Amino acid sequence: MFLSAICSVQPALAETSIKGWLLNQHCYMLGDETLYVTPEAIRVEWKSQGTVMLCQAPDFKLILFNPTSRRYYETADSNARKLMSQRISMIAGLESSPKDFQPAGKGQIAGVSATRLEPQSHARHGPFCKEFWIADQMRVLPRLADAYCHYISAPAIGKLPLQLVNLDPDDHVNKFLVCKECRQLSIPASTFVVPKSYQRVASDTQIMVNDSDVGSIFDLEPEPKKNKKK
Repeated sequence: MFLSAICSVQPALAETSIKGWLLNQHCYMLGDETLYVTPEAIRVEWKSQGTVMLCQAPDFKLILFNPTSRRYYETADSNARKLMSQRISMIAGLESSPKDFQPAGKGQIAGVSATRLEPQSHARHGPFCKEFWIADQMRVLPRLADAYCHYISAPAIGKLPLQLVNLDPDDHVNKFLVCKECRQLSIPASTFVVPKSYQRVASDTQIMVNDSDVGSIFDLEPEPKKNKKK
């Protein structure tokens, strides 16, 4: 797991822990993901991509890194929309605000008490967010929740979703985000730190490139022709 790797690099910070939440979820766009959430920090690990996202107060910088390539990319959280725009949006309401959603009932998601939010208006073009579930006892700064929602192309309303359900243009129900596990735990402070040995790169795509990838690209290049002796 990514978390154990980071803790081993920063043993001093591992002695300090923060009360928070662990979420194991499945996102329609990005696959299985693990979230570590505190009121002032969030870490998301995408297993299929091998990518990790960090964002925390007070600067709210968005950091993406890859433990395999040992590279990271850092940008202001305002640029999260630019990263989001590079992905195909499967859910409407990306410009939503909290006032666009209203409480519509209570329930249980992954064993925890949760509130179902529904949009105020049903006018739409294309896919449409039908249900937005949030954990009742989870506290996280709105800017952190929005940074995560921007990245997965979900409605950003200042709340961290446990489950998202949308309707396609033909009114077929699609579970965009499903939480499989949600529990409280103590999180090592090192969880929200990029190891000092990691190299900073200029774009988010570069974190996916490691030395072995570069070597394989060179292996595909034809060998230089040797001059024939006359």
